[in-house]
Amino acid sequence: MTSADLTLTPQLFAEAFPFHFAIDTDLRIVQCGRSLTKLCPAMREGAVFADIFQIVRPPLELHFENLRSIARQSVVLATASREVILRGQFVELSPVLVFLGSPWVTTPHELSRSGLSPADFALHDPISDLLEIVRLKDAALASASHLTSELDARHREQTVLNESLRRQMDESRKLDLALRESERNYRIVANSLREVLFQTDTAGRWTFLNPAWQEITGHSVADSLGKPFLDFVHHEDVPGNMEKFRPLIAREKDYCRHEVRYLTAAGGHRWVEVHARLTFDDDGRVTGTAGTINDITERRQADERFRVLFQNSLDAHLLFDESGIVDCNEAAVRMLRCRSKSEVLHQHPARLSPELQPDGRKSCEKCVEMDALARSQGHHRFEWLHRRIDGENFLVEVSLTPVVINDRPALLAGWHDITERHRHAQALLKAKEAAESANRAKSDFLATISHEIRTPMNGIIGMTNLVMETPLSTKQLQYVQTLRRSAESLMSVINDVLDHSKIEAGMLAVEKIGFDLRTTVEEAVRLFVGRAEEKGLRYDLKIAPSLPRYVMGDPARLRQIVLNFIGNALKFTPKGAIGVSVDPAASPPGQAPEFVIAVADTGVGIRPEKQALVFEKYSQAESSTSREYGGSGLGLSICRQLASLMGGSVGLTSRLGEGSTFWVRLPLEEAGADFPAPANSPIAENASQRPASVQFPGASILLVEDNTTNQLLASELLAKLGCEVHIAENGLRAVEMVTSRTYDLVLMDCHMPEMDGFAATQAIRAQEGDRHQPIIALTANAMQGDRERCLAAGMDDYLTKPIELSLLAQKMARWLRPAKAAASASAPVEPATFAPVLSSCVNLESALKRMGGNQKLLRKLAGSFCDAFPASRDRLLSAISRRDAKETGIVAHTLRGTTSMFSADKAVALLAALENSAASANWEQIDAAAPEFEQEMRAVIDALRQIGASAPVT
Repeated sequence: MTSADLTLTPQLFAEAFPFHFAIDTDLRIVQCGRSLTKLCPAMREGAVFADIFQIVRPPLELHFENLRSIARQSVVLATASREVILRGQFVELSPVLVFLGSPWVTTPHELSRSGLSPADFALHDPISDLLEIVRLKDAALASASHLTSELDARHREQTVLNESLRRQMDESRKLDLALRESERNYRIVANSLREVLFQTDTAGRWTFLNPAWQEITGHSVADSLGKPFLDFVHHEDVPGNMEKFRPLIAREKDYCRHEVRYLTAAGGHRWVEVHARLTFDDDGRVTGTAGTINDITERRQADERFRVLFQNSLDAHLLFDESGIVDCNEAAVRMLRCRSKSEVLHQHPARLSPELQPDGRKSCEKCVEMDALARSQGHHRFEWLHRRIDGENFLVEVSLTPVVINDRPALLAGWHDITERHRHAQALLKAKEAAESANRAKSDFLATISHEIRTPMNGIIGMTNLVMETPLSTKQLQYVQTLRRSAESLMSVINDVLDHSKIEAGMLAVEKIGFDLRTTVEEAVRLFVGRAEEKGLRYDLKIAPSLPRYVMGDPARLRQIVLNFIGNALKFTPKGAIGVSVDPAASPPGQAPEFVIAVADTGVGIRPEKQALVFEKYSQAESSTSREYGGSGLGLSICRQLASLMGGSVGLTSRLGEGSTFWVRLPLEEAGADFPAPANSPIAENASQRPASVQFPGASILLVEDNTTNQLLASELLAKLGCEVHIAENGLRAVEMVTSRTYDLVLMDCHMPEMDGFAATQAIRAQEGDRHQPIIALTANAMQGDRERCLAAGMDDYLTKPIELSLLAQKMARWLRPAKAAASASAPVEPATFAPVLSSCVNLESALKRMGGNQKLLRKLAGSFCDAFPASRDRLLSAISRRDAKETGIVAHTLRGTTSMFSADKAVALLAALENSAASANWEQIDAAAPEFEQEMRAVIDALRQIGASAPVT
């Protein structure tokens, strides 16, 4: 069978949907199913749909656009007379709307009355099964009714037989007075009964009463015999009592039962249940009545208390058994918006509910389950969606309890309307989502503004790098190095605001890498030497000789804390000295060694009552501090939180007018001798200046990257490191290539078509044997949590785009054994010799540094990017116009990665904003950012075309 064999022809469509019809934009019927025409002859081609049907649910005016807006939603249609009701949904098959559904028929009688038969329905239509179930149910009910009738008849026969036997015994006593012993035994039995046995004559006078009469009423038997029984009936109940006896006296019935109040000797009354039959003589003449009287006072009192509670309860209550609802209180009537109880009595509770509950289950099926749980557990509480008489749905909390009514099992349902509570919960959820959205918007703003600040800072750092490549004297080199470190420190300060935002959101994590503790502290102190000398301050650095050289921790965050402490000391010390010390501290047994770094000054000091506020955010020791010394009061708060993240603590000691000592205490494990050099160590710093000093000759590298420009850049950088490069354009191809041969290292892009890097890594891990395949992630995302996601997927390391040669070499050195290149291979990096064609939108120095000073590679990548950009731009704008959020995010992410290699920071920030907005489908923000993105990218492309066309200046 082929796909062609499965094509739905018009004939098959008509068979599958016999009740369908199609309408055009004028609401004229252009096609109608055979069964629908049979059901409603007015439905024919050319007729106006609005003249025949109206929409019952949802209530809408009959316009084509209104119908199209509810396409694929459940609708109910009905003629004006409600003789024909359809349920189904509209499907848009431009330029018409097609209704697919069937008649609303609930009983075989309705089906017959409509002129339809099961053959008029499609085989897949559940109406046939439903009607069969209804037919079987009716048959079962009829059988049950017949069986009940038979049981009643047999019970009556048994009662007649019993009475006949009793009459025979009475006749035997009259005929045989000798049987006095039998009569004595009978009296013993009668006297021991708790219920009253009585007899009356035709005048209604007591002729026999057993002792239970006196126990119940207080009247003696002797005084009561011979008196009419009506003398003992409450005067309000006499008419009703006579009415109950009338059918018995008229010989219309041979048995009667009723409840009545009998007067007591104490002046009160007792409720009793009377069972009576006629008595006859041998000739068949009525001689009176005989029967029993039971005391039911306590039961009636309990029933009355229940009735009062039931009717006066503020919550709605219903009583129902297998036959339906037998009673409800006024609160239930009001809640259901009924005119009277009669509108709900004898209905099943599931009929007062929509077809489906919020969890998607059918109300009728779930109702049976809830009833069973209540009967098995003795009580059951749950939420339920009910429907008022006017069709409005409302949510209630149901308390279901089994009870017994007239010796029959039933259920008492208490309803509490929780619609408002549910709406409040939904409002709280929406408020939470709005707050989270606002927090995301704040993060997006901080990310964007940080890009704007970093652009000139990258220029400063890039220019210092270029100056360092020129011949310099020792003193000049020290000046430039200090300038570079200062710029990098300033960049770190700029990140404080972002750090605080990340800390507040719980998104900032610290690293644990090997670093030189002594050098890290020395560099921090060196940055402030000039400022200390300018103020005439002495400075001193004391590092304990026993201090280990290399430790494991986060050098950047440690440096950030020390810089903040020293900066504060300089700010608040007008004269005297500043001292920095690093000493080991006592640590608990079995835990990492701890060290204390302290910064002491002879400054203004802090009042004792203000010291507790120093490490609080936005707080300073005195209200005038920010005016006199500047600062936002945020730095020390960040220090405290950073120390806490690193497992340590901060504190201070101070005396007003004498100075302060700020300290940080951190656990730092001693690092092994073979740890990789971190990016900010002198080793890594030298590596960034001489990117070709480390080589990986013959290393087989699999580059998994779908973007051709990124492929070109990474291939060139890897070739410069002496590697043999193999390329896979997506994750699926990467899995195939890793399966077929061995690679020393895999560089895996995270976001690709067909199969992304996360899935590809998991597939590689699932099938690798004893040999572990090193995989380094490549991604344009640098947000907190991205690294953890990569590692969780099975990747070994993480490298953000744009790729820099020095960082790439550093990462590779962690997983491959590098070899020193020959001295001749370490050619110095050429200074930037491009013609001055760049605008502020592209940072040439930063881009050139990233590519190891390779001008030819930069020109080649610029030309490749300019050629590929128009297609990517059109794809992005097309996705935006189609409101395709997923495609918008994918294209923006890919463009961000390639654009970042040219240090086009504003364009990168705009692409990041587009990507973030696409993640939440915020089209208002996307529409606002798209024109600015196009304008910025035109400037970027113009600059890059000039780079590609320019030649080195000789």
